[in-house]
Amino acid sequence: MPSRRRLLAMLGTTVLAATGGCLTAAGRDLPVREVDGDSYLAGAIEGFPSSSSLVVAVGDRRLVPAAAANLPVAARVWNDTGDARTVRLRLEADDSGVVFDRTATVSSGAAVTVDLREPDDYRLLWVDGDDVTVLADVPEADFDCNETSYEAAIRPDATVETSHITTTLGCGPLSRVPTPF
Repeated sequence: MPSRRRLLAMLGTTVLAATGGCLTAAGRDLPVREVDGDSYLAGAIEGFPSSSSLVVAVGDRRLVPAAAANLPVAARVWNDTGDARTVRLRLEADDSGVVFDRTATVSSGAAVTVDLREPDDYRLLWVDGDDVTVLADVPEADFDCNETSYEAAIRPDATVETSHITTTLGCGPLSRVPTPF
């Protein structure tokens, strides 16, 4: 039976409220926790903040074989409105279903980063009432030796602008080493 974990309170004026989602990945618990640090490849959305009020790490890098050939991927969400906005974020993994489903109050101009640390196929969703918007579709193939970021800006009219950027290095024979999960 998957265990429940809760995310810690957001830093500064951003508050994260846990809503009790199951945290599983490939038949095992997938750690989800708040971490310090936010240095990700900048995308193409003009004005996107260079740092995040909250960084949520999903997975454990120590369990990734050939970690240098399977770099983490960042999925970042920016509240580009004049007011704090409560957003419900849901992360799904291909083999596991829902990894987390949380509500966060994000200050005006603030961003939240979901740091995907273990290779898998992920989908980050914004759930707004009955509407569900895909913020990032992250294929397992993106976990290679390249730096990769996904960005989504939630605009004042509730539209979403998305961007995806990656470096394009030739990764060599160890790139995309499958994980045992």
